[in-house]
Order: sequence, then structure tokens, then C-alpha cells
Amino acid sequence: MPIQIVEVGMTTTSKLSQRRAQACVDYLISKGISIERMKAVGYGENKPLEGLECDAIADLSTQEEQEAAHQKNRRCSFTPVRNDKPLKDN
Repeated sequence: MPIQIVEVGMTTTSKLSQRRAQACVDYLISKGISIERMKAVGYGENKPLEGLECDAIADLSTQEEQEAAHQKNRRCSFTPVRNDKPLKDN
């Protein structure tokens, strides 16, 4: 049976996304999840939610609406992946 691997993806600003994704992986490791079963991936601003792309956010009328839209894009995702061998490029 293939090893179950989870991609921990973080979407936020480019500089923070990889560090935040790694922080999530580090936390899960501290809770007993094997490092070989996870991969931290920082997406930066490359995977916004539909309708919350930078241009759409800029078109919002108030700064409060813009900030709320940016906050929705700051998220962590867990994507199950099947693979035959452990990931070791964390």
C-alpha cells in the first residue's frame, strides 16, 4: 500500500507562506505525525480563492472590505496525496 502523504499548503504573502506552512508541519511533527508523511508548500499569492484575486480585491470600495478579502486568502490547506515513497525535501 502506498504511503499516505499530506501536502500542507499555505496561501498568504510570498515571504510568509513557506515559513507558515513549515510551522504547521513542525507543529504536526510535535504531535507525533511523521515528517516523511508531510510536505510544506508555500504558495504565496499564486492560489487565491476564486473572486479574491488581487485585481478583484483592489476594486473593492473600502479598505475594510479589501482587508477582509485578504484575510480570506490567508489560509492553510491540507491536501492528501498518495505516493510510493516518503518526501524528504522539507
